[in-house]
Amino acid sequence: MRHSLLCMLGYFCIKATLTADRTTTLAEVSHRVSVILHPSWPQIYREETVILRCQIQEAGGTEWTYEWKTTNRKSLIPCEYMNFSATEAHSGEYSCRGRREGFTPWSEVIKLTVSSPPQPVLSVSPSWLNPGASVTLSCEVQPQDAGWRFYWYKAVPDPFSRYTYELLPGSTNGTEQNSFIINGPTRTAGFGCRAGRGEPKFYTYYSEPKFIWSADPGPAASLSVNPDRVQHFRSESVTLSCEGNSAEWRVMKFTETELSDCSKWGRISGSKCVIVIDQNHTGVYWCESGTGEFSNTVNITARTVSGPVSSLRLVLLIIGPISGILLIILLLSLWRCTRLFLTERRSQSSTTSHAAHQSGSQVYSALLQGWSQN
Repeated sequence: MRHSLLCMLGYFCIKATLTADRTTTLAEVSHRVSVILHPSWPQIYREETVILRCQIQEAGGTEWTYEWKTTNRKSLIPCEYMNFSATEAHSGEYSCRGRREGFTPWSEVIKLTVSSPPQPVLSVSPSWLNPGASVTLSCEVQPQDAGWRFYWYKAVPDPFSRYTYELLPGSTNGTEQNSFIINGPTRTAGFGCRAGRGEPKFYTYYSEPKFIWSADPGPAASLSVNPDRVQHFRSESVTLSCEGNSAEWRVMKFTETELSDCSKWGRISGSKCVIVIDQNHTGVYWCESGTGEFSNTVNITARTVSGPVSSLRLVLLIIGPISGILLIILLLSLWRCTRLFLTERRSQSSTTSHAAHQSGSQVYSALLQGWSQN
């Protein structure tokens, strides 16, 4: 049966002619056979279109039939070409041979490994905007030499998902270079990238969004902080307020390890986010509106009591108990001295009273003696 189409486990065989029963003994034909992989990338990703061809050198005009063997299937597959959208199940070793008057030797084995699509890593420089300066986006995909073209996007806040992506002007057909320059941005903004290759086009995942930050509020969205300062101390209550042309807001925070919204680390109250400062609140904050706008950006640093204040507290912690002990000793000493003083006063008073009594007795006796003599 010529020009048949076979679909087995996702394999589509094109221009195939079914072979004879494999139990038939045929002479081996001396022709070199090879497997051609298209595209010939070092790594194949899931959903990427792959074509395997069984090629016989010096085949001439005689009609050949073909068959494949692979480690992921027990039976042989009869076709010249295999065309499939790759999945992990297609990973394995492939070889083929042809038949005319006899079978050719098996080709050398080609190993196919299918993995999940990569996620590019986007970086921006600089992160904080300088007036009039350009910003460079860089998109890294591994492996780097795999025929990628790079596509650049604006990240737009979305109330139902984190962000949607819109192609930037000049990025419709992608760029060969993995960098992209944006001239003169003035507002806080988010960006993303992905890479594509092959025909039909295969795309990687989108990168995680990265941001450029501006302290200048825009006309459609602004963020204010109360109390209005950069450094805030532990256990202090801070209110972040979003204002602008939207009824829906979310307050975002970016740190070196995480991008998250107020629901993860604060208390939402309408268009406000209230936080009680701890060390985890150091980061960059901004508002995102339900209409896709970014506000100005605010840098918050969480601080604990440190430096001279901390040293004074340590001194007070040491001196306090010692002062208390000394005060108790002083009070005990004062109480003892008071008791001794009062005891001596009583003793002196008793002695004086006794002496006065004796003197009075002597005077009284003398008077009696005088009266008796008269």
